[in-house]
Amino acid sequence: MNADQESSWSRTRYQVYGVALIGLVLVAATVAVAAYDKAFTSSIPVTLQAGRAGLQMHPGNRVKIRGVDLGRVETVALNPDGRGVTLGLALDPTLAKQLPANVTTDLDQLTVFGNKTVQLQYPANPVTDRLRPGAVLVARHVSGEVNDTFQELMRVLTEVRPAKLNATLGAFAEALRGNGDSLGATITTADGYLGKLNHDLPALRRDFAVTAGFADVYADAAPDIVTLLRNAGTTSATLVDPRTDLPGLLRAGQRVGSQLDSFFGHNGDPLTDMLSSLRPTTSLLQEYSPALTCFLDGAARSYDGLNTHVFTESGAGFEAKPVPGTSPYRYPDDLPTVGPGPQRGPNCRGLPSVRPDEARKIDYTSGPASLRQPRPDNSPRIPRQPAVVTMFGPDALPPLASMSKSPSGGSR
Repeated sequence: MNADQESSWSRTRYQVYGVALIGLVLVAATVAVAAYDKAFTSSIPVTLQAGRAGLQMHPGNRVKIRGVDLGRVETVALNPDGRGVTLGLALDPTLAKQLPANVTTDLDQLTVFGNKTVQLQYPANPVTDRLRPGAVLVARHVSGEVNDTFQELMRVLTEVRPAKLNATLGAFAEALRGNGDSLGATITTADGYLGKLNHDLPALRRDFAVTAGFADVYADAAPDIVTLLRNAGTTSATLVDPRTDLPGLLRAGQRVGSQLDSFFGHNGDPLTDMLSSLRPTTSLLQEYSPALTCFLDGAARSYDGLNTHVFTESGAGFEAKPVPGTSPYRYPDDLPTVGPGPQRGPNCRGLPSVRPDEARKIDYTSGPASLRQPRPDNSPRIPRQPAVVTMFGPDALPPLASMSKSPSGGSR
């Protein structure tokens, strides 16, 4: 380098150094701004739909879950139909892949005048699918703002009219002036009543539940009740109809009652003796009634069997084969037994289906379990009151008839 070049470089080198320094500063500022804007950080796009975004929702706001920064808001745009907003979120892929696909979202404002944040909430029942790029989330709640609060307050004040509200509150304050003690006593008494009522709340709850079922029953029966009331109205109209001889009917009923009273008054003892004498027979029939029933069932099944297997359209067919006989007579085991006893009651011997081993038995065989009934007492009992009293109770006789009878049932 000659002297002229050295003198030229010495004159311009400071300008070159200054330009290089300015360039380095600009590059450093650009890199800092890009790093601040997460330009060198990988992210996955997620779309969030909300009814509104609010005043403090801007691109760059944070996306958090349980206090951890998950990403940021990239875009905030109004939907084409004007009924909501769409937020573009950029989430950290490492953290996003740990979230379930059904994660819930809220737009919350941490301070009164601060920016809104997108708060992700871990669901109570997470699914196995993970949050993927391009997923669409729906915000379930957007926190209120100061301007909304003032707007609602102004609407209330406009509707209430402050002058009338002031007059109402003044009258209310005047009414309470000097009545604090009585108002306090009233509140204390009401608190006591409520305290006692708290102990009865479980019973009241049960009563309300039972009342609901009771009301359902009456609701189901409402058509029948209405029909009954309508029929009762028709019956009442019939009774009040002048053409209906209701007094004559009652007088006829009175005459019939007098005749029946006279009949039972003179024939009460014979009727009682007759019914008492029938009691052993009816008791015996009652005891053997199960055997009669199973005998009829067995006869019907035998008749069906004969019509099916013996008497056919081609004729009657029989099959005979020898069977072993019963054991020989043994004394005194095979003596006939008569009279009452635990093994003399109704015996079906397996009817209506009799097995061969049961058909060969000549001694007592226990019947079905349904026929093992306690043996009734067949001893006759003659009551000491008229039969009408036995059948219908002591109030069945009219006062005159009861006074004319002795305690033993005979006439005085």
